Amino acid sequence: MAATSRDGFLEQLRLPPNARLIVVAGPLLGEHRTDDAIWNFELVRVLHPNCRLLVVGDGPQRQRLERFARLVCEPGSVRFLGQRNDLPEILQQAELFWQASESQTTPEVVLQAMAAGLPVVASDIGAHRELIDPNRTGWLAPVGSRADWGRLTDRLLNDTASACQIGAAAAQYAAENFSVERMSDSYAKLYADLLHSKR
Repeated sequence: MAATSRDGFLEQLRLPPNARLIVVAGPLLGEHRTDDAIWNFELVRVLHPNCRLLVVGDGPQRQRLERFARLVCEPGSVRFLGQRNDLPEILQQAELFWQASESQTTPEVVLQAMAAGLPVVASDIGAHRELIDPNRTGWLAPVGSRADWGRLTDRLLNDTASACQIGAAAAQYAAENFSVERMSDSYAKLYADLLHSKR
């Protein structure tokens, strides 16, 4: 289903019109620590009862994560949307993006969220430090630190002006550093350097 408007999107998911959406996305694998995101979310939901967590993606951990969400979270507050081809539209309806992964591969989904102008809270690992300048283009939180995730998320949810400012800076950074044109130029330079080194 396509996310065409916020009201329509919320209605399709049977969410209240005042729902505030946090998105996590990616393969449901152990290294992506989606269970951390679910556990962190329950703390945030206590502070912000109208928040909902949308989990986009699929994988071998899905059934276990769904059981975990039923155990620790208010029923219906965590929605597993499965594999989707409309992630950009979903991101447009959200207020925050979380990436709790400990994988050291630069995650394309974080760049997608930044390009959509979403403030990102991500685990403090090398791959994320290359993308996020804390308090300017997003926030970094220690892996597994529920208190830090809750504190940073609460700050962004309470200060919409700051969240918008960070989202705009993130979008600018993604456009300037990871646009198709910029990436094409980088690959062209890499190939030229490789050819030169073989001569």
